[in-house]
This record gives sequence, C-alpha cells and structure tokens, in this order.
Amino acid sequence: MTTKGPLTIKTLIVPFLVSVGLAAGFLREIFFAYFLGTSLEMDVLRVAIGVPGILSDGLAMSVVSILIPATLATRNSGRDNVLRHIIWPVFFVATGVFAIGWVSMPLQARIFAPGMPDIVRQDLVLAGRICWIMFLFLLLSLPLRAILSVENKLWPGASAQLVRSFGLMIVAIAIVAAQGRVTMQTLPIAAAVGGLSVLASHLVALGRSGRRALWTAIASGPQSPNLKALVLALLAVFLTQGLLSSGRVIDRAVASNMASGTLAALEYSYALTMAAVAIMGTTANLILGPQIARAVNESGTIPRRIWRSILWLSIFAGICGLGLSFLAAPAVGVIFQYGAFDAQDVIRTATILRWHGLSLGPLVLGLILTQVLLLTGLQKWVLLTASLKMAIKIAVLWWLLAAGFGMQGVAISLGVTETILAGIMAGLLWRQHYSARKLAVQNALA
Repeated sequence: MTTKGPLTIKTLIVPFLVSVGLAAGFLREIFFAYFLGTSLEMDVLRVAIGVPGILSDGLAMSVVSILIPATLATRNSGRDNVLRHIIWPVFFVATGVFAIGWVSMPLQARIFAPGMPDIVRQDLVLAGRICWIMFLFLLLSLPLRAILSVENKLWPGASAQLVRSFGLMIVAIAIVAAQGRVTMQTLPIAAAVGGLSVLASHLVALGRSGRRALWTAIASGPQSPNLKALVLALLAVFLTQGLLSSGRVIDRAVASNMASGTLAALEYSYALTMAAVAIMGTTANLILGPQIARAVNESGTIPRRIWRSILWLSIFAGICGLGLSFLAAPAVGVIFQYGAFDAQDVIRTATILRWHGLSLGPLVLGLILTQVLLLTGLQKWVLLTASLKMAIKIAVLWWLLAAGFGMQGVAISLGVTETILAGIMAGLLWRQHYSARKLAVQNALA
C-alpha cells in the first residue's frame, strides 16, 4: 500500500515535471522561430518531423495503456519476465513501423506536402528519415515507462518531454555553433538525439537491478505465450493512432498548398495548443491511468470519483481554452516574436490560435476518454471512433474550404471534429457503464 504522503508528493511532482517539459517545449519552439520564422525551410522541417513526431507523441499514452494491464498480469513473476513479456511485442511493432516509415519517406513527402517545390524534396526525404530514428528511440522507451508506472515511479514518463526538448536544443545549439547556421538536417539530427535521451532516462530510472533484468529479458528472446495477442493489440493501437492523428496530417497537406508560411504558422499554433493539452491530458493519464487499470483489474468498473475528475478537468480545460483564444495575439508575440519571427508571423499564427484555443476542452476530454477505452479493453471502439474522426475531419474541412474560410477553416475544423468525437466516445462509455451497472444489479438480485 502507498501512503497518503507519497501519493501527495507524486501528485505534485508529475504536473510539475510536465509543466517544466511544457516550458522546455516553448523554448524549443522559440528556438525554431528565432532562426527560421515561417520560412520555407521551417515548412520543410515541420513536414519532415510530421508523421513520426505526431505518431510518437500520440502513441505514448496509448501504448502504455495497453502495456500496463499486461504488466499487472505478470508482475509476480519477476522483473525480467515482466520485461520480456512487454518488450518484444513493442520491439517487433516499432521496428516494423520504423522500417515502413523510412522506406516510404519519398511517398510521404509527395502525399503530405504536395505544395512543396521539387528542389527541396530530396532534403525533405533525408530529414524525414532522420526523424523516424527519433520515433524508434521514443517507442522503445515505452515498455520501460509501463513497468515504472506500475511501480509508481512516474517521473520518467512525466519528464519525457523535458528530456526530449532539452536534448534537442543542446544538440541543435552545438551544431549551429559548429556550422554557423541552421540547415535542413540540423533539427532532425537534434530531434533524434532528443529521442535517444528519453530512452536513456528510462534506462537510468530502471536502476542497476532493472537494467540487469532488462538484459536478461533481451537475451532470453521473445518467449511470452501472449506475444501474438500483444502484437495484435499494439498494431490495432498504431492503426488507431494513425487514424486519430490523420486530422493534423491532413491540415499539413492542405496548408502546404496555401501561401508560404501558412504551414509553419499552423504548426506554431499547434505547438501552443498541444502543449496545453499535454500538461492537462498527459498529467491526468499518468496519474489516473494506473488507477483505472487497477480498478478494472480488481472490480471490472471505474469508480465515480475518477469520472468526476475527468469531468472537472475537461471543464477546466475548456475555460483555459477560452483564455488562450482571447490572449492569442499577445501570447504568440511574447513567446515567438524574436529574430526571424516578425509581426506578420504573429498575426498569421494568432489568427489560427484563436480557433485552436476553443478546441482545448474537447481535445483534453478526447485524449482521456481514448485512454479509458484502451484501459477497459475496448480497443475496437477506439478504432471505430478513430475511423469516424478521419471521415468527420475530411467532411468538415472540405465544407469549410468550399465555403471560403481558407486558413481559418483549417483551424476551425480541429475544434468541430474534436467536439463531435468526444461526444461519440462519451456516449459509448456511458452505454457501457449503464450496461455494466444493469448487469451488476441483475446478478445481485439473482
């Protein structure tokens, strides 16, 4: 049992580390803005890190949510057996996706950046392949995060963004100092080192005995009887996250055909919006995830106090989103208006952020509900809602662009899509909760 004291400390440490990681993310974005602003080079770098970056960010909590129940089911068999049980499925799936991403990068460049000039396409492909290395490092850290979370050691997951951002900036600054300028490969190389830093921090958190158990698990090979089941579950999560992330990828593809700088401005706005989502949604999932998994494992239901926490957090996120929308222009100016990022860039980015801010509440609620679905073993529902999200996104964006909303239409489509999706997931979970309660009453009467 964990006492109230340690729980209180951890409850404070996790949001603190996520907040510091958010600050580091801001510094990273300021670094981008200072040197490249909304230039064509920045557009290229955004597309290069696009799919691997979006996937690795979105997959982190989803994959851990799949691995936590598997870890709990085998935790009495020793650390090496637990690690062997969860490491190999992630290794097979992550390396497979990495290989596909690496080989298909020329195709990704044509699909996700159709408006890019052919003269920069080769640089884009190379930069993208380097970013897929970052993806691999980040995914390989997730089994370690799962076992550490079950052991109530939450700081490695909470500090992942901090470690990643500082690793990127330190390496980028070193390269710029050596070369005297930022090239199209500078930031991808720095991003790959940032991903390696996250993996290294999790290895450190395991401790000496944990690293010995990890080596034993690797040397023993994939001997888990549930290997196939976990691989299939992870593949479903990858497919689902790909569909869930499709909206942002579609936004990038559309923005690359608009005026130069639109794509970069869109991504600066996304950086601010998703940072706010991360500090609330990721913190909630880090704290509530293990609690939900234990409750489902022990009783098959989720306590009302957890549902109340989710509701109040979503309301709080909506209020914060209104504030972010209202303060869009001064926020963008204070954070980004340095060096190459000029007043026109502020106007362009703030115009998008005003609409992105309004989507904050639905984004946080959708992120949490997705993890609830995964933790309760309802992966098929997540896949269904993800498919619906892509269809809704395409339909809403097409209508807004056809109506002449242009760049603002791309931003508005985020909030509309996330609101509809959150409503669908809430309805599915309420239906499941009602059915479970009805079954429990019937069993009690019998």
